[in-house]
Amino acid sequence: MIEISEYYTTNRGLLNFEYDKIEVNSRPAWIKILDKKEKIKFLKVNTTSGRFFYTSFIDNYYLVEDASNEEVSIFYNEICEIYNKKMQSHKIIGDFIVNNLNKNNLPKQIPILSICSGSGIEMKKVIDGGYQNITLLDVSKNMLNIAKKDSRFKDCKFIISDFLQANFKKMKYDILICSMGIHYFNGDSLNKFLIKCKHILSKTGEFHIININIPLIELERYFRTEKIKNYEIEDENGKKTKVLYYIGKIKVSD
Repeated sequence: MIEISEYYTTNRGLLNFEYDKIEVNSRPAWIKILDKKEKIKFLKVNTTSGRFFYTSFIDNYYLVEDASNEEVSIFYNEICEIYNKKMQSHKIIGDFIVNNLNKNNLPKQIPILSICSGSGIEMKKVIDGGYQNITLLDVSKNMLNIAKKDSRFKDCKFIISDFLQANFKKMKYDILICSMGIHYFNGDSLNKFLIKCKHILSKTGEFHIININIPLIELERYFRTEKIKNYEIEDENGKKTKVLYYIGKIKVSD
């Protein structure tokens, strides 16, 4: 049984909704409100296994708080087409990435890994910038399938996996890029994420992170900060959001 017991808005009354039926953790990964007339930021949802909070994400979709990687995969598989359409404004992040890569006169053939790559919106600009050896990794098969349909990605490699479970064997990358995805890792998973990034980054490689918030304290355990810069992106409705661009290199032990 799924029941919305409380939601946060001035409008009250019953809500019609759909929800994820897979329920890998005995709860829906997502809920979609069918008759929303005003902005609702949070839902409190009762299920047979307990009470959970859901946060507004995109359109009428809500993602469960503290979602597991499997739940994130289920969610993005559901919203992939909507997300790809709504987030085209993130192309400008691709321009930021290319500008930062070009400043170091890096060879166009260097191996680049895009973590939490989604449908590859940002990486299109990186390809257009002449960089050729690119791997896109994402937990959502449907998101990567959108990228695969674009001819610009025909020479790229794709990895459908939770980053923490991905097997890179002995592969090393000169550039790691995580655009608008590091917030899915926190606590112990963030520490594991950073250790793995350090392991697969070449000794002279760079770690590029673009996000609203940067976990700088945690990063400085493993990486030396080379640059932090503020940028601004604008969505389809003209709303502007400040993002941070971090570049780090592996910290050398004293």
